[in-house]
Amino acid sequence: MALAMVAAASCSRRAEVPPQPEHPIANSGPSLDGQDLSIESGTQAHVDTVAIGVGNCWEAEYTRADGSKLTGQSCALWISVKDDPAGGRSLRVGPGSAFLAGKYSFEVIDVAEDSIRLRYRPF
Repeated sequence: MALAMVAAASCSRRAEVPPQPEHPIANSGPSLDGQDLSIESGTQAHVDTVAIGVGNCWEAEYTRADGSKLTGQSCALWISVKDDPAGGRSLRVGPGSAFLAGKYSFEVIDVAEDSIRLRYRPF
């Protein structure tokens, strides 16, 4: 009898699934100096008025924030900013790259085979 009650209780807890985000954003959350945002290849994430599409993740040359060039795991980003046509562009980025979009600065923290992790903060 006790086993049946435990099974029933565990089933009822599994039914409480948190709502999924409206946009395909995974593992976003606060950090000490900004918000982290993970985006899977082939999807798009939104931060306020900024949309960032991610794809073509492979080893290639990219530019770091200090202007140096590095060859390593990188992704292409397609950036658009609502109501700012000049804000739209595409970039190839990897760990250590940085860019501005809308009213945010973005830093590339990590790039995997099929995703990218960014840290962003308002400027």
